Amino acid sequence: MSSFTKKAIMEAFLRLIGKKALDKITVRDIVDECGINRNTFYYHFQDMYAVLEAICHEAVLTIPKDASLAATMTAFLGCMSDFSAEYPRSTHGLIVSLGYDGLHRYLAAELRPLVMECLAREEIDASREYLRHLTAFVCHAVIGLAADLMKAGSTAAFSTVSQDVARILEQITRK
Repeated sequence: MSSFTKKAIMEAFLRLIGKKALDKITVRDIVDECGINRNTFYYHFQDMYAVLEAICHEAVLTIPKDASLAATMTAFLGCMSDFSAEYPRSTHGLIVSLGYDGLHRYLAAELRPLVMECLAREEIDASREYLRHLTAFVCHAVIGLAADLMKAGSTAAFSTVSQDVARILEQITRK
């Protein structure tokens, strides 16, 4: 039941962000949309920003954990494409409400550890500082590309961009 309620809250949030700006959504709006009481909401989430964090976390959970950097970033872009296709109005609402910086803040928190794990598996002979910079570069680049594609509403372009990103990352991580 708890998992069902948590998902229902997340879905209600996504419906609302498709209708109005993030700064105009309240917990009251979410509980009314979801048909639950405030205590139930707060049992699952600290605030509505925690709902957004959970949505980002859920999306990243679908990415394989033992793949190459290129495959992992292709899977991430696939997640963003699927999300955009399933929730076009919500995607637009999130992009408008959060902007690039806000979107980056939520997605990078989930993406950064994945990139670092991939780079560790790639066994790149480089300093920690270099790997930290490479992680930041990959996260910024891939999230930026995803944001641009999501803003344009171009889910078809995700496939081409994913292939190009994979080729670029294969070149970067080649020994």
